Amino acid sequence: MSKHHRRQFGQGLLEVIIAIAVIATGLAGVMSLTGYSIKAADVSSQQVMATNLAREGLEVVRHIRDSNWLAGAVFYDGLVQFDNDLNGTAKYHRIHNRWEIDFEVDDIMDEEANLMISNNLSSALYGIYHHGTVPGDKKDTTYQRLLTIYPICAAAPDSFAISCPAPENIIGLRVLAEVQWLERGQTKSLVLEDRLFNWK
Repeated sequence: MSKHHRRQFGQGLLEVIIAIAVIATGLAGVMSLTGYSIKAADVSSQQVMATNLAREGLEVVRHIRDSNWLAGAVFYDGLVQFDNDLNGTAKYHRIHNRWEIDFEVDDIMDEEANLMISNNLSSALYGIYHHGTVPGDKKDTTYQRLLTIYPICAAAPDSFAISCPAPENIIGLRVLAEVQWLERGQTKSLVLEDRLFNWK
């Protein structure tokens, strides 16, 4: 074999090694970016779920207020406790076909604040996040939800009193929906707020 032939063979091998190194570096970058994208999508989906659960809590309170109007009851019936108990969870009662606020829960870390999901296909609550016990198979989730409802009094519409001097002074409700969840070993939380008034 001539020297010229050997040099050409060596150059070809060197080019292949360099090409493999360039391709490996590019693939490592793509794999790293893909892993980061998957993690970011997971975090994003948990945040979206937490936001939706908080919105649902606000909507439950709005639904109860509106149902009270339609029934001819006081708009805050079942939403304000006159013993200064502000915290509760939203529970749906299938038998009565209505939402209620359970004021037995005082803290988001209470077991009753945990949200569960039914994985029983025959259950009316299949795939729905909810508080409380469910007949059949259920699965705990990493989410907790707590509603805090403050009365807004007529004497001071810009301040939020824990209790009004008289029930007839209540003109609205300040509702906070707090959702807490576990994300990558860290506790995350968000709070949404809404103010509902007696417009009727």
